[in-house]
Amino acid sequence: MGLGRVSRLAWARFVLVVLAIAACVGLVLVAVSALAALWDSSARQAARQPLVGEQSGVSSLGLTDTSVLVGDLVVSGRWVTGDGPAPPGLTRLPGPGELVVSPALARLLSDEPAALARFSGARIGVITPDGLAADGELYFYQGVAGPTSGGAVHGFGGARLLEPGSVLAIALITAVLLAPLLLFTAGVARLGVIGRDHLLATLRLLGADSGQVRQVAVAEPLLGAVLGLVLGIAAFAAVVPDLRWIAVVPLPWSVIAAASAVLVALVVGAVLAGTRGVLTEPLGVVRQATPVRRQLWWRLVPLVAGAAQLGAVTTGLATDILLIVLIVPAGVLCLVLAVPALLPWLVERFVAGLRGGPPSWHLAVRRLQFDTATPSRVVSGIAVVLAGAIAVRTLTSSLAGRGQFRELDTAVALLAAFTLVVAGTSLLVLVVHHLVERERAVAALSATGVPGRVVALSLLWQNLLPMGIGVVLADLAGVGAGAVVAHRFDAPTAVDWAFVGAVDGAGVGVVLVATALSLPVLRASADVRGLRDR
Repeated sequence: MGLGRVSRLAWARFVLVVLAIAACVGLVLVAVSALAALWDSSARQAARQPLVGEQSGVSSLGLTDTSVLVGDLVVSGRWVTGDGPAPPGLTRLPGPGELVVSPALARLLSDEPAALARFSGARIGVITPDGLAADGELYFYQGVAGPTSGGAVHGFGGARLLEPGSVLAIALITAVLLAPLLLFTAGVARLGVIGRDHLLATLRLLGADSGQVRQVAVAEPLLGAVLGLVLGIAAFAAVVPDLRWIAVVPLPWSVIAAASAVLVALVVGAVLAGTRGVLTEPLGVVRQATPVRRQLWWRLVPLVAGAAQLGAVTTGLATDILLIVLIVPAGVLCLVLAVPALLPWLVERFVAGLRGGPPSWHLAVRRLQFDTATPSRVVSGIAVVLAGAIAVRTLTSSLAGRGQFRELDTAVALLAAFTLVVAGTSLLVLVVHHLVERERAVAALSATGVPGRVVALSLLWQNLLPMGIGVVLADLAGVGAGAVVAHRFDAPTAVDWAFVGAVDGAGVGVVLVATALSLPVLRASADVRGLRDR
């Protein structure tokens, strides 16, 4: 019965590795595709920019930028007069009373006859894609008889210019959502670490060298990573073209290969990092020696790096807008990743001085004093989701009047909810693995008369204590990162405390649900009838 449960958990761990890698690959490819679409859009907009000024030997024409309100939609376009070169997307210039529209505008005029009243003139053609900033752009060229106010145009083509706000928005979303997925991937790859360490330590004691032990350790997660890559790329190719909120452009295989290599390296690195104790001291693993006290210095690196990058922006050391677009997401990502780096150390220091309390509290504290890494690892994923969501919400609240940031709220809320569910699933699997690996200790507690309710409450405290510290860290990191970025845009910091409270409550709720769902496994582990076999 126990072996069957372990086997099912091993399959669950393998499936979660596949799904985690697939989600990471999909998110990275969506972000890269969106940035590539912005780059392509900027090239099209630059190609249709008019070159103004008289030029000998070239016929000039007049253009005036204009816009028309159709219901709640703003339709952009140009009035055209005179003769000269045609802009990209047009085979010829429209004459007075003639109209050339984009495909999206043509569909709008067909679906809403009332909109026809806003456009007088006969339609003589449709603008081809090379003359549009995006496939769904509402755009037109209308010929007029009178002079225009835009000056004489002798050609088209200008410098390519990306909209910094749009690039920054995409980069921020990618950074704050990719971080918990990467942590989830690394955490899932190390699930079942106690049983795996015992197996590897046994192989080491039987004479296997370091290379053989590493090969055995990475075999399962490496296979899961490869299958996850295939699934993620396939899902991206199948699903993204049907999404209306993102323009898709072909991605070079070099980009896909680079993203894949990084994710596979993360999984393999997480597993190899966990085998260091097995390779150096296999007897210590078998004896379950007390873990070494955690060091603080390296855990401060992401915090210092993030503060330095955002400090360079706020103090004016970084002034180039494209450099700022790169530095800001990197700085926010470093601050967000400081949460999982500091959390195990803070939990260790917090529980070190705790004494007394009811039996359930005492059991939880003693367990955390012995091992803070296991519960902190996946709770860190939930804390990172909270920090990222709070950072972006603080930024969007501070810059509410700017359109490229206002539109992020719904997207971030939905994607944060998704990653929160993913982190909660990871926590549930981790708790179940933890119970199965320690079922002998749980059964021993039950055999000595400890009520099951006490053990269940101790399990709850083991998860809630790190989560409480993680919530505080997430709030500080999220509000701080959002405030710093808002300061760079000369906007006052506006913290949506209702949203902060809601996501904090959601994070704690995920912990409660995951713990409750693990109770059947806890009851099975507490069955004293199997204690002799265990």
